[in-house]
Amino acid sequence: MINVWPFIPAGDTIETVSWLTEVHQSRASEQRVQLRQIPRRQFDFSHMLQHKDVVAAAALVASSTEFYVPDWTMGQIGAVPLTVGDDVVVSIDTTDLWIGVGSHVGWLKPNGQWDVTEVVDFSTTTITLASVSESIGLAALWLFDKAICREGVRLETKPGGYTRGSISLETAFSISEGSSDLSQYRGHDVFTKPPVVASGSSVSGVSWDVTDIDNSLGAPYLLRNRKNPKRTFSMRWHALTRSDIRRNRGWIFSRKGKLKAFWLPSFQNDMTAASGISSSSTTLTVFAPEKALDLGGESFDIEIAGLSLYRRRVTNVTVGSPVGGKRTLDLTLDTPLGVTHLVSQLGRINFLRCVRFDADRIEFSHGVAAGVSVAIPCIEVPVP
Repeated sequence: MINVWPFIPAGDTIETVSWLTEVHQSRASEQRVQLRQIPRRQFDFSHMLQHKDVVAAAALVASSTEFYVPDWTMGQIGAVPLTVGDDVVVSIDTTDLWIGVGSHVGWLKPNGQWDVTEVVDFSTTTITLASVSESIGLAALWLFDKAICREGVRLETKPGGYTRGSISLETAFSISEGSSDLSQYRGHDVFTKPPVVASGSSVSGVSWDVTDIDNSLGAPYLLRNRKNPKRTFSMRWHALTRSDIRRNRGWIFSRKGKLKAFWLPSFQNDMTAASGISSSSTTLTVFAPEKALDLGGESFDIEIAGLSLYRRRVTNVTVGSPVGGKRTLDLTLDTPLGVTHLVSQLGRINFLRCVRFDADRIEFSHGVAAGVSVAIPCIEVPVP
C-alpha cells in the first residue's frame, strides 16, 4: 500500500518539469532527438506543521520512499457524489483537467484518511473510477501522481513553536504530451498570444557562433560556424484562471522541452509599408531602417496585418526606389496576398521567427491565489 503525502503546502509551490533532448547542429540546420518519452515532474513543497504533523511526516518518510502526492497546484476540482463498487461513474466537468486513463484521483474521507483509485475511463463530463470502497456523500476530488522522495523531509523548528517542513517529490508524469489548438504555418504552431512581462524583464540578444582565429601577432579573424546568427530571448507568462493555466501548461508540455519548434511573431511594428500591393503582386515595398542598410538577411518570414492576417516567406530583398525621400526595400514574397491593399490598409508588419525552447528544465511558480508564472529561454532555429 502506498501512503499519501497529505500535508497542504504553505506559500508558493515550485513545479519543475524536465525532458532530455539531444541537439545536433550543423552549419545551416539542426536535428533534435527526444531521449525521455515521458517528462519528469518535481514538486518542491513547504509545509507549516504542528507537533502531531511533525511526528506523522517523520513516520511517513521513515517507512517509505514512495507516495501519492495531490496536485495541490490546481486546487479542488469539484464536489461530486460517490457510490460503492467497481467502475463507478462520477459526473464532473473534465474540460480543464489534465486527466487520462491510468491517472489517479483521490478524496478525503471523514476519518481524515485519503482514498486513491485509478481512472479507467473519462469523457468531457464524467470519469470512471476503478473502485470505491466507502460511500461518503459529497467529496472533493484531487488529481494524484505517484512520486518518489529522494532526499527525505527537512524539519526546521521556528520561534513560536511551529515547524517548517520541506520536501521534494518527483514523478514520471502520467500524461505524456500536452495539447495544442493553435493555427499552423509551414508545419509548426504559430503562437498568437504576446508573452506577458508581469515582473522581472524580457532579455533578448543577437550573436554569432564563431571560431576565434588569433595568433596574438597579426590581426585577429572570426570565422562564423553557422549560416545564421544566434538569436536568443526569454518568454514569460502569468496565467490566473484555471482554464488559462490548463491551456498554458498543456501547450508548454506539448513542446517537449527543446524538441518541438513553433513560430513566434515579434508583436511589434518591425517594418512599415511604403506603398500598396496588388492582389497578384509578390513584391511588398517597405521603408528601410533609418540606421541600417538592410534587414539582416535576404530570406525570412513575416506576418502582415492587412484586410486579413497574412504570413509569407520573403525569398529575396533588394533596394527599392525612394518614397518621399526615404530609402525603401522591395521584399519578394513566396505567394501573393490574393487581395489588393492600399498602403493605408497595411498595418503592422513584423518578423515571424521559428523558435524553440532553449531549456529542457522548466519551472512553474504556483502562488497562493495568484495563478502560475513561468519564464522560459528560447532560441531561433533554422527552418527548411
